[in-house]
Amino acid sequence: MSGANLQSLQALIEFRDALPTLCETAINEVQEMVESARRAVQDAEDTLSDCQADLWDAEDAQQNREESGYDDYSDVEYAQTAVAQAEDHLSQVQAAFMSLQSTASAQSSRLTGHFANAQSVLDQRIQAAKHYIALSAPNAVSLSVNNGPARGWGSTVTTATTRSDHIAASTPAFESGRKARLEGKDRNSNPYRQQGRDRVAEVWDQGWVEGASVDDSNAVVSPLRDTVPAALPALPNGLQWVEIDKISWDGVDGIPDNLAFRKVSKENMREMLETFENQLLPVLSENKDVSADELVMIDKQNACAEGSSNSLRLSHDSMIGSSNTSDVIVLHSKPLSPGQNAEHPAASTPAFESGRKARVEGKDRNSNPYRQLGREGAANIWDQGWEWQLSEKQLAFTSGRHRTLVARELGWKFIPARVLGDGQDDK
Repeated sequence: MSGANLQSLQALIEFRDALPTLCETAINEVQEMVESARRAVQDAEDTLSDCQADLWDAEDAQQNREESGYDDYSDVEYAQTAVAQAEDHLSQVQAAFMSLQSTASAQSSRLTGHFANAQSVLDQRIQAAKHYIALSAPNAVSLSVNNGPARGWGSTVTTATTRSDHIAASTPAFESGRKARLEGKDRNSNPYRQQGRDRVAEVWDQGWVEGASVDDSNAVVSPLRDTVPAALPALPNGLQWVEIDKISWDGVDGIPDNLAFRKVSKENMREMLETFENQLLPVLSENKDVSADELVMIDKQNACAEGSSNSLRLSHDSMIGSSNTSDVIVLHSKPLSPGQNAEHPAASTPAFESGRKARVEGKDRNSNPYRQLGREGAANIWDQGWEWQLSEKQLAFTSGRHRTLVARELGWKFIPARVLGDGQDDK
């Protein structure tokens, strides 16, 4: 790496970016070979058809003459020989085509895997080169290259020269330290020091010191933290965005013993949710049906270990799941308790409950039975119950209390969830 510089690094990045095109070109060339072989089979079939037609003509000529001569017999024998040769040639061409087709299919699959692995290796080398340049160059400038997924909501894409004069300002370690300072973390929380990586730990500390003067005034507010859900992307798998404040938190606040983080630590869950907000949400905005394979490919490109808390695949599985997966946040609607309904003066009366139930069943307000009976007072209470139905249900947890609690602590206003009906009868 002693010869690393911005120019050679940019060339490496351009080569990495060209790999998908090279892969597509290689696969297209393989397919062109298959198509060429397919045309050869068609040519052989056409030749056989022509030879068979010649044989039929020769046989007809022989049968239509009163006395067949030597020429007639020689024409038939010649045509029969040509047909046999054409049949043998077609058989050989067909066998070669089947073999080539099988080989091409296997090679196309291998090419895709090899190019993907090469891109992952190059991503790691590029990251290492960026660290080297930032740490070693006496007057390094910011690298204006895009490596990995786009920055998430709430962060501004700035260069080292505009954000800070520090030479390591473009490195992940520096950014991690800067972010820790903004979040109010202690300098001793340096994760790289805990991992024994001294040089990177030093860069983290430098970012922590610089963090106090960083200007993030142009940051974009995450749609999860906004009060208007319009900017949130559509969700697959029957999920919907649910306002956290509309969920019943009975027994959840403070995480009592029965809600301790036993399966996953709270820190890892927080990192998973931050990955969802900052990296996966922009992906969903582009394609709500992004596949698991595509996310795995992105994780590999970013050298992200499978199953780690900053993995896009894990974030997707934990928050979006799939069409046949229930390991997402699941809520169910239930009637409000009598105490909650009792805030209306007539909530406990039969007429009020009758009106409330009529609205739930989709009946029209004009179906008021008390009005038909001429009981005006009861008819008015029935109408009040019919209107009150609008708030007669609340959402409660079936699963996902830990994730929702951490999301609320992060400042989210909405979560993706599957909402079931009364008694979870839609599950």
